[in-house]
Amino acid sequence: MRILVTGATGYVGSRLVSALLADGHEVLTATRNPAGLKRFGWFDEVTPVTLDASDANSTADAFAEAMLADCAP
Repeated sequence: MRILVTGATGYVGSRLVSALLADGHEVLTATRNPAGLKRFGWFDEVTPVTLDASDANSTADAFAEAMLADCAP
């Protein structure tokens, strides 16, 4: 399943990404700063999506890309 995780750099989100990858899912990670994802061991296994909830264009672009996901919160 292709899944978008918002808040992927947070405590819960980062652990959710790990669990989803371990279960064999394709994971998209939404964050304001995709470069910040590089600190996680799973960085090379995910597709970063830029999403700044305070910017309407950023949000629209991120969710347009995520529409390809099977599950998007």
